[in-house]
Amino acid sequence: MPQKPHTIGMILEHGFPPDTRVAREATELVKAGHTVHLLCVANVVTDAPQEGWEGVRLHRLPVGFPDALKKPPLLQKLWHQWQWNQHTVDTDWQAVIAKFISAHSITALHVHDLRLAPSALAAAKATNTPVVVDYHEYYPALMQELKGRKNPSKGKVARQRWDAVEQDVSNRAHRIIVIDEASKARLTGMGIAAQKISVVPNVADVDALSNQPTEPHLPTYLASLWPQKTVLVYTGYVNHAGRGIQVMLEAISQLSPEQRDQLHFVVVGAERPDYQAQLNTLVSQWGLKNNVTFTGFTPEANFIAYINRATVCICPTLANDQTNSGIPNKVFLYAALGKPQLVSSSKPQAKFVTDNHCGWVFESGDPVSCRKALETILSQTESFGDLGANGRKAYEGQWSWQAVKPVLLNIYDSL
Repeated sequence: MPQKPHTIGMILEHGFPPDTRVAREATELVKAGHTVHLLCVANVVTDAPQEGWEGVRLHRLPVGFPDALKKPPLLQKLWHQWQWNQHTVDTDWQAVIAKFISAHSITALHVHDLRLAPSALAAAKATNTPVVVDYHEYYPALMQELKGRKNPSKGKVARQRWDAVEQDVSNRAHRIIVIDEASKARLTGMGIAAQKISVVPNVADVDALSNQPTEPHLPTYLASLWPQKTVLVYTGYVNHAGRGIQVMLEAISQLSPEQRDQLHFVVVGAERPDYQAQLNTLVSQWGLKNNVTFTGFTPEANFIAYINRATVCICPTLANDQTNSGIPNKVFLYAALGKPQLVSSSKPQAKFVTDNHCGWVFESGDPVSCRKALETILSQTESFGDLGANGRKAYEGQWSWQAVKPVLLNIYDSL
């Protein structure tokens, strides 16, 4: 039992489950003797407003909250956009969080990511409830990428705005969680006290992995190809060009016909229609229909099975300030399952793969560099076992959830 059990109120802007980081942290805090309530938004209208999940007490707001609260919907959406643009505090979220604190006697708030942190801090002020802000990523850089795709000037404005919000939130939060040491160094460079910043990387929980299914329902033609090919597997969202999947496709198209016949690229995860349409066009343009499979939405529970069947796992994300701020969960997952991996030169993941000798690195966004890495992979099949074992060894040492979780627990012991 912790020295002082808390009743923790977690705040999440989207639906739950799934969210592997939130699940990992919430269940670990429950195991440690804390009570955890999670306020989130329903994924679908059939989600129960309240239910228990792995010892965590879920409280779901209606689908589309807060835009769905009032009529007409367009005016409500414009109102919330204005609030975000002017004040960054959403008054509907603030009101709901304040009631949540009171109704469940919350003794500590744990808000996931920057977007809702101002609203959580405003809600907690009246009761002087301590707030732990959990930065899942470098949010200002992510906003620059998302807002600046069609108009770079809009991206710069968004970055400046959210940099200011991050500075303000970091100053006022009682404790801060970041995903790597570089993020901590960035915040301390902004004048944030180092002693209130804790590093909790996006590592995988191998105990949870052991309960996942070992065999997905593979399409018949894919199952028949699997034993004969070098199978490259990507797991995760397929939602924008920053994922780098288009770079992989172009690299595969540059291989000789004989080399292409030796491999198959399997992309496992939910797709955003506009990005998927671009990828489908590239597959058709480059004649890769027999070399690439998109599974579409796949439950996260089945990711493990696809990774287990992979020859090499892939993380081709484009390098930028946001992706240079931490190692993706999938990289730790690949290592935990003993798979060699091919990653882009996004700094943290490239360092992980290089330092631990568990795969290959290509220059981010460069299909020629990626093609050369694929040629190396096809010529070094005898090294796959050693590389995978190296990744597993790294996971079992510094990068396991067992090694990381004491950092999380210590935050609440010291509040």
